[in-house]
Amino acid sequence: MSYSKTQLNDFQTKFALYDKRGDGNIGPDELGDALRACGLNPSAAEVDAISKGFAGKRLSFDEFLPLHASLLSTAQTKGTATEFTEGLQMLDRDRNNLVPASELRHVLTSLGEQMTEEEVDKLLKSFTDAKGMVNYPEFVKRIMSG
Repeated sequence: MSYSKTQLNDFQTKFALYDKRGDGNIGPDELGDALRACGLNPSAAEVDAISKGFAGKRLSFDEFLPLHASLLSTAQTKGTATEFTEGLQMLDRDRNNLVPASELRHVLTSLGEQMTEEEVDKLLKSFTDAKGMVNYPEFVKRIMSG
């Protein structure tokens, strides 16, 4: 993966925000936040798996960059907003871009990388209307935009 000079400067600036000791390195516990600050959205499982390789060790920017590149290439093979929206159409019986929050909750807590009830409560809170429905194209759009 090749990054532009502007991207590298941006990543390095964001990486430095998580350098709590000022030694040019971050701890494994800051890795997920640093990756997210640099435009990725790794799952907790992905961050845990990577962090295990650095247990007890702090990561330099030179070690961070290949991790970013690897996750970026993986992220590019994951689903797109269109694919997620099309998948949720199965729940849209009336074809009005609305799905019951209860059914979306079931999907989020039981399929793929499962979320906890608390995570889903927090996530759906601002998307659920007075009738208990969620506009799923808007939901996917806002979630995917980070």
